[in-house]
Amino acid sequence: MEDVYQKFLALLKRYGREITLHKGESIHRFKAYIAPFDYRNRQYLDDTYSILGYRDQNAFLYIGSPENGGDMLCVGDVIYWDNEGFLVSVCEKRHVGEQLFYIWAVLKRANEEGIV
Repeated sequence: MEDVYQKFLALLKRYGREITLHKGESIHRFKAYIAPFDYRNRQYLDDTYSILGYRDQNAFLYIGSPENGGDMLCVGDVIYWDNEGFLVSVCEKRHVGEQLFYIWAVLKRANEEGIV
């Protein structure tokens, strides 16, 4: 399983976005995959699917490494990518066997105060 985990980390290192998390006095930087949700995800937040189709709620899928402080991510945190803040609205730690493998989250755009 360690081999698969190392391949996952290598993919994030190559294709992931540099994320910054401020946690108290500490600043953590790590890589993550961020992409907007769309109708193909079939995951509609707040029942936003209507007869007109999926309505954009500025929701983003986050898949990140638990390395370098990524495992500290939790609901209510604001992470930064490319000078833009994103509020963590859902966050789950995913394990493969006993190993923490990745962090799965749903993000929403945040304003300067961290409020959507």
